[in-house]
Amino acid sequence: MLRNVGLVLAAVGGTILAAPIALPVIVTTVGGYLAVAGGVATAVSQLTTEKDASP
Repeated sequence: MLRNVGLVLAAVGGTILAAPIALPVIVTTVGGYLAVAGGVATAVSQLTTEKDASP
């Protein structure tokens, strides 16, 4: 679930940054933060695993 949320955040941030129209600075700044936060959340979710306690 965290991976999916991270992917969505990264996609939204990337879309904002790649917009073909001139956007206000605050919008592009937020887009950059969303892209970074999404990338970090996705990476962290890929690194964590659950171990099965049964033998």
